[in-house]
Amino acid sequence: MQQVVLKIYQKFNWHTMTDIKITTPSIDPVQNGPYKVSGNIDLRDSDGWQVTQDDEFLLCRCGNSSNKPFCDGSHKQNKFSSARQFDPVQEELRDYPNNSRSLIIHDNRSVCAQSGNCVKHAKSIFVPGSEPWIKPTGEIPGKVIKAVEKCPSGALSYTFDGKVQVIEERPPKIQIVRNGPYLVEGGPALLGTATPQTREHYALCRCGASKNKPFCDGSHLTAPLMDKLDRDPSRVTNPSLRSSYRKFALPMFAFTFVLLAWVEGLQPGANQGIFGSAPLLADISLILNVILLAGLTFGYTLAKRGDIAAHKYNQTMWVLFNAILIVFIVVPSLSESALQGATASRFWLTWANAAAGILAAGGGVYLLLLMNQRLPAALRITWWKKLMRMVLTAYWLVALLGFVTYIFLYLL
Repeated sequence: MQQVVLKIYQKFNWHTMTDIKITTPSIDPVQNGPYKVSGNIDLRDSDGWQVTQDDEFLLCRCGNSSNKPFCDGSHKQNKFSSARQFDPVQEELRDYPNNSRSLIIHDNRSVCAQSGNCVKHAKSIFVPGSEPWIKPTGEIPGKVIKAVEKCPSGALSYTFDGKVQVIEERPPKIQIVRNGPYLVEGGPALLGTATPQTREHYALCRCGASKNKPFCDGSHLTAPLMDKLDRDPSRVTNPSLRSSYRKFALPMFAFTFVLLAWVEGLQPGANQGIFGSAPLLADISLILNVILLAGLTFGYTLAKRGDIAAHKYNQTMWVLFNAILIVFIVVPSLSESALQGATASRFWLTWANAAAGILAAGGGVYLLLLMNQRLPAALRITWWKKLMRMVLTAYWLVALLGFVTYIFLYLL
């Protein structure tokens, strides 16, 4: 494919050969350091969401980075060693044939990531703790093959009727396993002296405890807890989900805009409220703020559930919705309070509610810019989760203050 691209560039003289830079996807385990990833490789978190990154980035493999999955230099402080320490006998590829010998399972224990996929899909064939632990005898070859193909580390492979396992071509990808290894597929070149059993897919250690580095050997199962993968929402994208939120948000914004503009244009006598003595704008404001609060709180549950991309788009939508309410409701109410000689109690209630709302909105706008990568590096914070909780709490306090204001002004 690269040769085709080069010939096209040559044919049309778009650039000289030295201008063309095509990077083959590769992973370089830096000695006593991180994995240096180069080229177009799709990075996915443990929930399957895409994590945005540059064409070249560093992945932590010592297990101590505070910015997982990316390296933050912690390997220098903890004196991380990338040396391989394992029994060479384990690296031997062992064969397990069935009765007819038409099917042979190959196993390399030294690169097994202990995913358990083989046992889950064929308990009668793969029996840990027994000898031999693989028993393909008497089983239907198709069942055995299906189980072997579930192995993400390449430790298991097979030969059937004299033909070595054919592996389907896939685009390069790194899948992060929660509290587990990096599962690599699509054949990114693994640089250095270590050679994976299957070049198309393999599992790389990221807890720092494997004795067969850079490969995972299952040590993460007994190593200290590595992380909860609390992902920075600014690095998480999901184009299809973003499109769905846009399709919902744009009509909602348009309807709210038209509704509030219509209410603002009503004559004083026609501006009769829904719930009683309050003006129609106050009642609609109350309803819209309840909807806003419900939407923001739903976003909090998405974050708790780990749906970071959905949380990001949900909160962005409601912060923009709140901006519409500020322009059409908060600002006019402040002008009315200042210009029409409101009573002292009404004046202070209105301005206190507005001030609290603007502070909450300011925090929401900051988070919106942060999550959507619209802030310069100097203005980004690392305690964004704490700020999210603070902003949500502020919105709740603003809503409660709004209810108190409504009751005091129109129901008492």
